[in-house]
Amino acid sequence: MCGVFGFYIDKEFDGQWKKLLFDLAKLSNSRGKEASGIAIRHQGKIKILRHKGSVLELMKEKELINLLDEVNIKNGDLLILGHSRLCTNGDRSNVFNNQPVLEKDIVVIHNGIICNYEKIWKDHLNQSPKSELDTAVIPEFLDKKIKETSIESALNDFYSIIEGDASLACLFKKENILTLSTNTGSLYYLEDKNNAVVFASQQTFIKNISKKYFNDINVHQLKKGDIKKIELKKEEYQLIDINKNNIKKINLKRCSKCVLPETFPGIKFDAHGVCSICNTYIPYKPLGIDALRALCDKHKKNDGSPDCILAFSGGRDSSYALHVLKVELGMNPVTYTYDWGMVTDLARRNIARMCGQLGVENILVSADIPKKRKYVQKNLLAWLKRPSLGMVTLLMAGDKEYFYHPQVISKNLNIDLVFFAGNKMEQSGFKSGFCGVKESNGWYTYVPKLQKIKMVQYFFLEYLKNVRYFNSSLYDTAFAFYCAYILKHNIHSIYDYIDWDEKHLIDVLKNNYNWETEKSSDTTWRIGDGTAAFYNYIYMEMAGFSENDTFRSSQIRQGLITREEAMDKINIDNKPRFESMKEYAGVVGFDLNHAIEIIKNAPKLY
Repeated sequence: MCGVFGFYIDKEFDGQWKKLLFDLAKLSNSRGKEASGIAIRHQGKIKILRHKGSVLELMKEKELINLLDEVNIKNGDLLILGHSRLCTNGDRSNVFNNQPVLEKDIVVIHNGIICNYEKIWKDHLNQSPKSELDTAVIPEFLDKKIKETSIESALNDFYSIIEGDASLACLFKKENILTLSTNTGSLYYLEDKNNAVVFASQQTFIKNISKKYFNDINVHQLKKGDIKKIELKKEEYQLIDINKNNIKKINLKRCSKCVLPETFPGIKFDAHGVCSICNTYIPYKPLGIDALRALCDKHKKNDGSPDCILAFSGGRDSSYALHVLKVELGMNPVTYTYDWGMVTDLARRNIARMCGQLGVENILVSADIPKKRKYVQKNLLAWLKRPSLGMVTLLMAGDKEYFYHPQVISKNLNIDLVFFAGNKMEQSGFKSGFCGVKESNGWYTYVPKLQKIKMVQYFFLEYLKNVRYFNSSLYDTAFAFYCAYILKHNIHSIYDYIDWDEKHLIDVLKNNYNWETEKSSDTTWRIGDGTAAFYNYIYMEMAGFSENDTFRSSQIRQGLITREEAMDKINIDNKPRFESMKEYAGVVGFDLNHAIEIIKNAPKLY
C-alpha cells in the first residue's frame, strides 16, 4: 500500500540530508505512484505540498526544489515527512485527497485503510465526513481526544476503534511532538547517537539507509501498540498549506440581488448592481394542489389501472413527484426512465426503493448504452482538442430522447396525462447563451424560432472549426436537437402546480423511503445524472459559475432563500464532485486527469 517516510535531524548531521531525502523517496516510490506529498518543519514554519503524481515526479517539481533550497540546516533542526500514495479512498484528482493531511494543527501521513471512517465521523465526532479521504478523520479524532487525555492515550483510543490498518506519522504542532505508530508492524526506524531519526514503511528501505548513511546501525520495527514519541525543539511554528495558497480565488462581480456573475452570457448590471435577469424576471406562483387534483381527477381511473405517466430519473424532484401523485393524490402512475447510459447506480437504487415500496411499475427505456457512451466519448475527445463553452451541451445530447419516449408510451398505454418533474427554477439559459442564443423565460428550453436558427448556425461553424465532431454521433445529436427544440411536448410539469420546498422534499424522501444521497457531496441536485458533476466542473473552471448559481439565483427571485444563504449554498454545491467525475470517466472511457489539466488550462472568461 502507501509509503510513509521521513526523518528528523539537527545541525550535527553531516550535510547529506538532501541525498537522504531523495533516497527515501526513490525507495518509497514502489509503495505507490498515484500521488505524493511532503511536509517540511524548519525555522518557524511547517510547509505542506501535495502532488497528483508520483513522489519521484514531486522531487523534480520546481516548487519543492525551491522549498528545499530555503532550508539551512545550520540554523536549526529539520523534520521532513513524505508520502507516496496508492489510491484507495478519495480520488487523487482532488489534490486535497492526497497526503499529508493537515487539520486542527496536526499533520498526518498514513499507510493503510480505515474501513469504518464514516462510522467514526458519525459516532465519535457527531458529524458527516468532511472528506472522502479516510485519513481525514485521524487529526479530527486525535484533536478531540488530546483535549481530554495525552497524545499516547489518544492514539491508543484511535487504534481501539478502527477497522483496518494504520501506520502513522503524526506531527503535533502545539506540542512540538512527532509520533510514529502502527497496528500492523509496517513501520521501521533507526536512531543514531545524535538523535537523528529516520523511518519508512519497509525494513529493507531503512536497512539500505542505515548502511549508506549511518554505518549500518540497528533498524527497529514498531510493533502493534508501540508508539515512538520524538520530542522536537520547542518553537512556535506557522503552518503553511502551499496547495491552498495556490488556489486561484475567482473574484467576480455578482448581482447585488441574486448571485449571477459578470461572466453569465448577455448579463448587464444597472446602477444599483442588479442584473438584467433579475430586472426582467417575472415571479411565478404555482397553480396550487387543488388545481393539480382537479387535473388528476379528470384522468383518474377507479379500477386501479394506470392513469398517468411520470418521467422518473430517481433524482430528488421526480422522486417527490411520485410521492405526491401516488400517496397524496391517490393516482396510479406508471413511471418511465430513459437510461442512455448516464443514469447513476444511486438513481437506479432510488427508483427501485420507491417503486417497490409504492407498488408502481417502472418502464425502463434503455438506449444502446455502449453506443451512446461511445458517442459521448468521441464528442468529449473532440471537445478537449478545442474547448468551447457552447459545445459542452454536446455531452448531454444523448439524453434528449426522454422528451420523445413519453409520447410513445402514452400512445401505447392509452394514457393522456404525462408529468415531468422539472421546474422553472431549473432553467439555466447560459448553456444556450454560450451558443449566442437567448432562451425565453419559460419551462425547460423554450427557444424562439429565430434563436433556434442561430443555434444551428453556431453548431455548424463549430463543427467546421473542429472536424472531429463529424463522427458517428452526428445523427444522434441531430435527433436530440429535434426532440428538445422541434418536437411538440404535451407534458405537464408537476411543479407548475405545487410548491417546491427543498428541505420538505428531502425530509419526505428520507423519512419515508430511505432515499439515498451522495456520500461524497452535500448537494442533492442532479445526483441521478452521471454527467452533471463533470459538465458543471467545466463551467466552474472556465466561466466561474455553474448551473448551481442559476438555480440558487432563481430561488432568491422566488423569495425562497436570501442572497447570503445562496452564497453559502453555491460554495458547497460548486465543490468538485471528483468521485462522480471518476465514475463518469470510467463509463465513458477517458483519462480524467488529462481532461482536468486541459480544462484548467483552457481560456477563461474571468
